[in-house]
Amino acid sequence: MQKIMLYKLQLDWQMWLMHNRTLIKQKSNNFPLNSLNNFR
Repeated sequence: MQKIMLYKLQLDWQMWLMHNRTLIKQKSNNFPLNSLNNFR
C-alpha cells in the first residue's frame, strides 16, 4: 500500500516538474526563477 502511494507521489512530482518546465519556456520573463533554484 505504501509503495503505491510513494509511486503515485513520484509520478505527481514528475508531472509537476514537467509542467513547471513548460511554464518556464512559455513565460520565462514572468516566472520567479528564485523559487526554482530552491528545488535544485
